[in-house]
Amino acid sequence: MTLAPQARFGTLRDELTAAMEDPARLAQALLDLGDDLLEWLGAAYHELRRMLERGDLHGSEALGDLIGAVLEARADNAGEPHTDADQHRATLAALNDGIGAVLDGDLAKAKRSLEPIFIATNMPASVRWIAAIWLTNVLAEEGDRRAALSQSRDALEIAQDIDEQTRATSLCKLAELYHAAGLGERSVKYLSEAVEVYRAAEDELGLAAAHLSKARILSSMDEDEAALEELELAQQARPDWEAPHLFRAWRALGAGEVETARTFVAELKENETSRERGQVLEIAELLKAGAADGAAVRELLRLRELPPSEKANEALAALVERAPGLLHARDMIAWRLLRAGQTEQAEAHFNQLVEEHPPLGLKTSAVLGLGLIANRNSLSQQPGARMYAAKAAGYKALVRMDEGVKPAQEDKEEEIEIEIDIDIDIDVELDGGSSPAPPRPQMSAGSAIDGDLQHFRITDLIDFLYRSRRSGTLVVTSVHGIAALHLRRGNITGATSPGCKNIGDILLEEEVISSDMLAEAAEYQRESSATQLLGAIFVERFGIETERVRIALRVQIQSAVKEIVTWNEGRFAFDPDGSASAPADATLDVEVDTLGVLLEAARIRDEENRR
Repeated sequence: MTLAPQARFGTLRDELTAAMEDPARLAQALLDLGDDLLEWLGAAYHELRRMLERGDLHGSEALGDLIGAVLEARADNAGEPHTDADQHRATLAALNDGIGAVLDGDLAKAKRSLEPIFIATNMPASVRWIAAIWLTNVLAEEGDRRAALSQSRDALEIAQDIDEQTRATSLCKLAELYHAAGLGERSVKYLSEAVEVYRAAEDELGLAAAHLSKARILSSMDEDEAALEELELAQQARPDWEAPHLFRAWRALGAGEVETARTFVAELKENETSRERGQVLEIAELLKAGAADGAAVRELLRLRELPPSEKANEALAALVERAPGLLHARDMIAWRLLRAGQTEQAEAHFNQLVEEHPPLGLKTSAVLGLGLIANRNSLSQQPGARMYAAKAAGYKALVRMDEGVKPAQEDKEEEIEIEIDIDIDIDVELDGGSSPAPPRPQMSAGSAIDGDLQHFRITDLIDFLYRSRRSGTLVVTSVHGIAALHLRRGNITGATSPGCKNIGDILLEEEVISSDMLAEAAEYQRESSATQLLGAIFVERFGIETERVRIALRVQIQSAVKEIVTWNEGRFAFDPDGSASAPADATLDVEVDTLGVLLEAARIRDEENRR
């Protein structure tokens, strides 16, 4: 067996997984494999390395358990001790702990888990490489660029003994770090090496991405001719890829060539990158109408290609003051400040965007940013209250933009929403399967991640967060409104959306409570604490059975997920919980199955479409 036929690898993996619970059956399966066993183990370790690299902790744990069982059964067949199996399990546990700590933002714990693996020269090269890559992320997150670069160079050296794919990944990581450090020439050097590796491996997408990265960096260095050459090469490597067309459109805008920019946008597929397409067209209109000048747009595009830094943010802030009509500059600095943890300054910029009644793309961006900030400002509250805070902040922003209502005028009306809607505080366990991992959003250790729904389907996004065992709040905005989900180590613990039924309505429909009881509970909630959850009030004050409330909570989460999986356009952001985050109330813990929730949402949607 060779690695190339993935179907063959997958078939054998499934057969061995099915035999895991029966030692005699597994032992016989290994004997039947004969010489193919070593090749399968090589393929399995290759797949395990890829899972660990992208932070797929659930997938790596499942495959790692299978590899451990195979190593143990092989030792039994040979009458040998389980040394290899034991070492494999201990190493994988340490890697998963370390990677999980990175994703949770516990950088000290991550170092304690990963550093011993990296320095142990008796460890397999692939294991040491994984440790080195994640330690690089830790050092970069701590702001120690010199140490991060040194660690990344160590990863590249280890990669030489693994395979070309791993080497290319290491080269691109080094290029990313050098670019962030403002050393464009060195970044281009490593990307050039990666180009040669991708070309030799006939990896079209990797080759196109490396050429485009070179084009962006060369453009930020004002080497326009070289940047255009790299753009041409990127398009040659992957003619159907839309990213080079968009970059050309941005460059045309910077040169004041409005019609040229529109031409490049017109070449894109209608259903792809609509948010960035919209930004190009919006700025083109600003230029055409004279609401923004070419110099301001060129400065925006220059700053757009630079890595975030204090100096770049100062230049962006100056651009916002100089060209207040260029709302995209305000949106850019708001998000950069939010990612840097400067919440108050970011909130001020998002609120100013709201007051300007921006176009749709910037509207959803402002709603998302304010929702995320509301979640951060509510970390001392239970997860359900944090989700409501995010949803309520986004709702208020939408009202201000759509109707022009001032916040002071809407507070009283919003109490009605508070009475009914603060009801999400459940602990939902999601058990996922072994489906292919989705594309990975841009993220850093323990920090917020964000992106566009055009690039990441909601189902893939939830699966990504589940597999990487993330804890925090996912906020999603679209033309339909704002939704929020809370997760703890990948398990959903709550969900709310614009059209989902709230717990009061669900219990009322099931005749568990009366309308008078619902009104009384809402009144009590408002008078006692706006963050106390209705579910807990029904149990503690009105004696409703806990299990009846749990059933209602399951219905509520299914209703919310069913709605948001239909959203194809908009933005999302995931904000991880920190050590200061308040835990959930254990009274109403609920466990559901991840795939079950998503599959049920898909089934209901299919039935509705057939009607």
